[in-house]
Amino acid sequence: MNNILLIIVLVILALPPIIFFGYMYALSKNPKHSIIRSHPFLGWIRYLLEKLGPEFRQYWFDNDTEGKPFSRADFVGQNRLHPWRLKGMFGASATSYGAVGENYILSTGSGAFMAGGSWINTGEGGVADVHLATGVDVISQIGPGMFGFRDSTGLFSIDAYKQKANTSNIKAFEIKLHQGAKIRGGHLEGSKVTEKVARARLVPVGKTVNSPNRFEFLTNPEDALRFIDRLQREGGKPVGVKIVVGDPKRLEPFFQAMVDLDMYPDFITVDGSEGGSGATFKAMADGMGLPLFTALLILDDTARRFGVRNRFKIFASGKLVTSDKVAIALALGADCVNSARGFMMANGCIMAMQCHTGKCPTGITTTDSKYQKALAPEEKQWRVMNYILQLREGLFSLAAACGLETPREFRREHVVFTNEKGQSIRIIDMFPYPK
Repeated sequence: MNNILLIIVLVILALPPIIFFGYMYALSKNPKHSIIRSHPFLGWIRYLLEKLGPEFRQYWFDNDTEGKPFSRADFVGQNRLHPWRLKGMFGASATSYGAVGENYILSTGSGAFMAGGSWINTGEGGVADVHLATGVDVISQIGPGMFGFRDSTGLFSIDAYKQKANTSNIKAFEIKLHQGAKIRGGHLEGSKVTEKVARARLVPVGKTVNSPNRFEFLTNPEDALRFIDRLQREGGKPVGVKIVVGDPKRLEPFFQAMVDLDMYPDFITVDGSEGGSGATFKAMADGMGLPLFTALLILDDTARRFGVRNRFKIFASGKLVTSDKVAIALALGADCVNSARGFMMANGCIMAMQCHTGKCPTGITTTDSKYQKALAPEEKQWRVMNYILQLREGLFSLAAACGLETPREFRREHVVFTNEKGQSIRIIDMFPYPK
């Protein structure tokens, strides 16, 4: 009996190599390659290794800055214990749980995960279970209200921060210093503060929540950079900031402090005045801050003048819904792009202007279980995935039309502006790169 089992095991072990070499021998009887004619077995092994070459080369031999179309260093948070290796350049902008419902977060997270290389930003409302449920990369935002990062007195808790930094698919943290649509700060009606929302934000159930428009303990650029540096060291993950550009001169002290302290955020998210929100006055949402494209040029130029543009990445945010708008943002200095409206529309938003009421007819900006039923995550996730993939395809098509290998190569010379007289002027001629 033992001999029979031994024979069976030997046959099973011998069968795969016999089939493999037999298959190669059969192919070598009528070869198309000269090497295979003279050396059948070695020839096929050579072509097999050649086929596998790119996959192995990128891990064993390529320098971190040499890969195409994206090198591994292109989207990596610098000098972090747990760097974020981001393979794409388009993801979901900050939208807080409470302002949107869990079905929207599930469908957006699932769609972004299936598309690969994308991410979602939690907004200032804290990290909820649904943010982590899909496995998608998450940027956890820390706002002045410190929701989800506060102790019982409402002050910042380093322990709460470390707990989130230890969560595997939270890849980075974003400190919200400014937001284009919320110059006065945030506001969430008590009717939207369900038990789940309260647990994520660490606030009482059913109580209206207002968040300030600034951090009380960050009074100057040096304070902000030291806080960023502390979070980078304590959590080991990339930490960035979100800003709005108003007066260009106000940026200079921030960059001078970076140089003086040798402390840098891993990324800067620049938000344009185009941002929309039901949590602010219309005059502020429409009139405060510079438009995104103008702000991008100013931020990129300022960083170049101070010689620190290579120390961080730039995320752009503000009505970037289509591939042509994303391409322009990349050309004007952005490395990555956030979109909120694009993902909302992919989830079925009809712009009913009911965001603040909690009675969104499409189930997006509501925590009411009755209204949330309108949004089926298992269906809408495919629309989100397709939106990301189609936008990427459009970006690469635009890059190819410009003679480029990748959208990462867009620069100011690829954007042309037509003025009121019908004259076409390249952006590079209007706004040359600082020397």
